[in-house]
Amino acid sequence: MTGLVHLAALVACAAPADPTPEQLVRDLGSPLFAARERATRELWRLGEKARPALTAALKSPDAEVARRAKDILDKFDSGVLPDTPADVLKQIREFRSNIPEKQLAAVSALLELGEPAIPALRALLAKDLPPANRAAVFDHLAWSLRREVPELLVAGKPDRAEALLALNALGPSDEGLIDYAVFLHLRGRAGPAARELEKVKAASGPAGEAAAKALVFVYRAAGEADKAKAAAKELDAAGKLTPADGRGWPTANLYESLLEDLGGWTELVDRPAPQPNSADGLKIFRLRMAGRTKEADELIDRQKDADLGGQSRGDGLDEATLALMLNGHPLDGIDRLTARHNAPHILADMLAARLQFQDALDLVAAEKFDAASGLDAGRLRQLYATRKGRLLAQLGERDAAAQVFTQVAERITAGDGAVLYPLVRAEVRGGRYDLACEHLGRALAFEEKSGGRRGPGASQDPFEVLFEADADAAHYWWRVLRRAKPADELPGATMRRVRALLTGTAAKPDLDHALKAANRETPSPESPEGQTRALALAAAYRAAGKPDIAIAALAEAADRLAKAADGEAARSAGQAAAGSRGWVFGIDERFRFWVELGDLLTEQGRHKDAADRLEQGWRLTPENPVLLYLSGRALQRAGDEKEGRRRTELAHWVALGNARLRGRFLEELIRRGQASDAGRERSLAREAGWVAEVYIGNVWNQVARASVVVKDYAAAAAAHRRAIHYLLRNFGVGYVEGAAYLTVPQGARGYAARSLLAAGKADEAVARAKECLAVMPGHSELVIAMVPGLDRLGRKKEADELFKLVWDAYGAVVQKYPNSGWAHYSAAWVAAGCRRELDAALAHAKKAVELDPELKAHKEALAEVHFRRGERDRAVELMKELAAADHRNYHYKRQLDRYRTGDVTSPLPDADDD
Repeated sequence: MTGLVHLAALVACAAPADPTPEQLVRDLGSPLFAARERATRELWRLGEKARPALTAALKSPDAEVARRAKDILDKFDSGVLPDTPADVLKQIREFRSNIPEKQLAAVSALLELGEPAIPALRALLAKDLPPANRAAVFDHLAWSLRREVPELLVAGKPDRAEALLALNALGPSDEGLIDYAVFLHLRGRAGPAARELEKVKAASGPAGEAAAKALVFVYRAAGEADKAKAAAKELDAAGKLTPADGRGWPTANLYESLLEDLGGWTELVDRPAPQPNSADGLKIFRLRMAGRTKEADELIDRQKDADLGGQSRGDGLDEATLALMLNGHPLDGIDRLTARHNAPHILADMLAARLQFQDALDLVAAEKFDAASGLDAGRLRQLYATRKGRLLAQLGERDAAAQVFTQVAERITAGDGAVLYPLVRAEVRGGRYDLACEHLGRALAFEEKSGGRRGPGASQDPFEVLFEADADAAHYWWRVLRRAKPADELPGATMRRVRALLTGTAAKPDLDHALKAANRETPSPESPEGQTRALALAAAYRAAGKPDIAIAALAEAADRLAKAADGEAARSAGQAAAGSRGWVFGIDERFRFWVELGDLLTEQGRHKDAADRLEQGWRLTPENPVLLYLSGRALQRAGDEKEGRRRTELAHWVALGNARLRGRFLEELIRRGQASDAGRERSLAREAGWVAEVYIGNVWNQVARASVVVKDYAAAAAAHRRAIHYLLRNFGVGYVEGAAYLTVPQGARGYAARSLLAAGKADEAVARAKECLAVMPGHSELVIAMVPGLDRLGRKKEADELFKLVWDAYGAVVQKYPNSGWAHYSAAWVAAGCRRELDAALAHAKKAVELDPELKAHKEALAEVHFRRGERDRAVELMKELAAADHRNYHYKRQLDRYRTGDVTSPLPDADDD
């Protein structure tokens, strides 16, 4: 009993229970000011627990109660709590100014303040921002998180990364939402996130509307296709979906992108596109994909006889021709081009791809053109002549080709890249590097006199053709050597000196002169010019056989760059297409500065140093996966397998939903022969790349290449179709090479044939392959892939038939043009790849090298023939020479390993970049 008495006493003496939120709300209307203030403080302290009672109090007949309740709720909605730090309060006030510049700055500042500021940021973003500010704020948030989240991932904080990315679900940014969805997909959490968003959508107001759009992305990431489509359709019907790309390009809106991704072609058929390249071509494509072949065929027939005065694209192709070329009727398209005379440069390329060289030469010799083509007569004559020179060079008429090239170069005006690019490319393909230097230098000097200045930009330029991966370095050396040139030096001579510097053939006095000239210029290290200067110095030293000095030049610039106080310009990868390769994916290519340094260190066996430098560069561009991946690979070589593998895995995460960065990452993985990781990344590129945006066609091209690498030929064909659909839909998008209007669709058909063969359907595969060869008799890639596969299946008769079709086609070209190094090379390559006619192949390969000794492809063909014949030592010797001359060519390195240890029946490496 004593114990009970003591317990009762304790209960009787216990402190009174804390007042409930409802009791405190009643005290907001107390006649005592102190009571009202105490209740206000306590309700604010309770935070979200008090929200229901405060929300109800808004309807109180007591004005004081309603006012105080509203003030407290406003603080909650702004993230202002009793323990909110002063620096966070300052940014809250800045954000609530509703001045756009201050709001963007406040978002950045709150993210930098870290965890204490995130509740405030979430509360601010959830409020109804002014419509004029909303899109800009959330676009800025998405851009900021693309830099913040990768660092959190590497730091091992995925939960915090997800919490930050969830902020994107409060707004309309497509980039932010695709980032969130891809991250959820990677974590396997898209389903639970969708359930949470469904609850938010059920509420009214801005948060519910934002959740409705976010659900489109998250449903798709969760594999809930029907829900994603229904959610997008509802928004589309309400007029709430704008085109996905914010750069002013006529891209598809979100619903249309989703329909394409999910195969909703029936609905897409009648959906208009604001500015297609070919309205009928787009409809035919969609009708075929929807299985409505009869309607597609009827519309195809109308293209053949369409009015010749129809709309023309900038490159001269009219809509009907484009519709035919990209919808499985290339021969009809060629007939139409022949009748129109409006795109001779493209038609000549196509005829050459079909091995109809005489027809191509007759075409360019005739100089017929149609004024309705959209191209002026002078430009057309230049393009005719460029193709004529290219054909003559290809067919072995070197002197005649040089004469034509010189005539073209003399007529090139300032900035006429449409002619200059194919001219230089034609000369390089023919192994006429000195001529290409002469004409590029002459054109640039003319441009300088006219007040222009050519530099790396948003489209391919001749420097990339002539100098490949050293294009940026070549730009730098051209500018430096032009300023320091002797008074009587002609532009072509200067360009040849640039090439000598970068190929290691410069004499010591020339190298010393160049370095002295470069040392007069000291741009700031964080500037693009500063990085390019370091790249150029390293390239020259490396070519001269001084890798240690090359490393020192890059390392010094790297340290200065990393320590620069104002490094934001160097850390803004993805915002501008800087660098000679920026035109492909629209991303900043200056990260290659760090790749060069890492590769140099790796070649010297300094793997840990390489990993550290690559990580240092990655810290400046954390959204770019390439440097993080390469740092992981370097660590693995250094013996740190655990951390190395962690980094290579995280490299697949850091790009989030940025499809363009993933496309560039895929390109690098394929180039370096990382097949397994390329296969992994292609699936993530598809997760990110379903939303239409500028450059997405090039991303799908990389997905196709990666699919070939992992031997998923059906996926390769499908990816090519996505790229073709993108081209048909968007005006102004076109292929760099005219022949691609023929070769890309035929390539997709070839992948379909290979897919059939892989599935054991040999008869169907052979039939499909023969259809392709009827259009492109020299389709060596297809035959080199199909013939060994048929051999393995015991179908030697069919294998021999396919080989003979291409072998005879090239034989006919060789017979007519015996001085064509290209024809001899092509015959040797297809014979080696199919392991047939190896004695004749050896003769062809030797002749190709004799005729065009500077062309690397010809030496590679000779090496491959020797390997197939079992002559390993000679194959290794040749490949060593090629690898030494082109240190960045990983294909050559793989070939060298194959020649040393591989079986002579092993297949050629598939889908290489070089």
